[in-house]
Amino acid sequence: MTSTAVRPPSRRAPRTRRPAALVVAGGLALALVLPACGSSSDGAASSEVELSDEAASTDVSTTEAPDDTKVTVTSEPTDTTAPIATTGMASPEEAATRLYDAWYADDRATAATIAEPDAVEAMWETARGDYSIYSGCDSAEFEVSGCLFRGANGTIQMTMERQGDLWIVTETFYSEP
Repeated sequence: MTSTAVRPPSRRAPRTRRPAALVVAGGLALALVLPACGSSSDGAASSEVELSDEAASTDVSTTEAPDDTKVTVTSEPTDTTAPIATTGMASPEEAATRLYDAWYADDRATAATIAEPDAVEAMWETARGDYSIYSGCDSAEFEVSGCLFRGANGTIQMTMERQGDLWIVTETFYSEP
């Protein structure tokens, strides 16, 4: 009788997908590190990385940029000039006339002393031309007054309010003829 050797079954572990996961993770790591090593035309490293759907489900470790990376932050210069305080005039008609005269002379600084900022801005959107006060201002019996200025280019309506003992222009409105 001849004896034949019987081989024991192989004890090799079943194949897993580990090598494929390592390849994906390694490729992703290279994709994250290589852009930091290269340079763009302006000498700055690119920070854009594209990830595929496969990479989104893989655990990835990240690395930090080199210590010599500089970040420059710029901002617009800020205006440190304090706004002009609105002081007002003794009557509604004086306040309206003063704002009109300041507008006619293109003097925003004076306008800001007797009118709120929105009223000044609206006044400067009015069509240029000669206007005159129409039939005076109303009585101002309720701490509010209105004045109309009429001219060939249209009508300017102003609303004044009493603040303390003085009147300021709170609103201006222009309408074409």
